[in-house]
Amino acid sequence: MANHGLCKKGSSPRLLWTPNECRLLESIARNIAGEATLRTLAADVAGAVEATINPKTVATYMSALTRVFALDELPAWSVSLRSLASSSVR
Repeated sequence: MANHGLCKKGSSPRLLWTPNECRLLESIARNIAGEATLRTLAADVAGAVEATINPKTVATYMSALTRVFALDELPAWSVSLRSLASSSVR
């Protein structure tokens, strides 16, 4: 884990982020361009420490981050490329 921003040790005495919360934020940032399931995020967080984390725990962390406005979930944008390709060929 890179030590920067809010996850940096000693960055701010008022903001206490756990290592798992920092890893979750980093995982969300890595997956920002696509859809990521709770299981995917949990595996990413757990992979950093070679342990396991329950996807329900990830959901709890994400809920807490949403409540403090650190996270704003949006639906993923996806386009069915096959339907666009077939409609433009006509």
